[in-house]
Amino acid sequence: MQLKYSAVTLAFLAACDVPPPTPEEAKQQVQTQQQLQDLQRQGQDDLYRQQLELDCFDGDQKACDNQQKLQEIDAAGDALEGVAEASSAGG
Repeated sequence: MQLKYSAVTLAFLAACDVPPPTPEEAKQQVQTQQQLQDLQRQGQDDLYRQQLELDCFDGDQKACDNQQKLQEIDAAGDALEGVAEASSAGG
């Protein structure tokens, strides 16, 4: 009985023995994880903005103020991106 148990254990351990990733695979895994985190943050941001919109529509003045601040931040970010693109294209 003990021999059977050991054989099953060894077979299981052998199946779990996965070699470490190559440097390229490790880099790809990190990039994939970062992309997933970025998507998750974007999804959370979208949900927050939708909730602000609903709350503002329902008459929540603080939500309306926060929504306006976010729009101003977005506009400033867009302007900075435009300046960065223009300077990289010109330089």
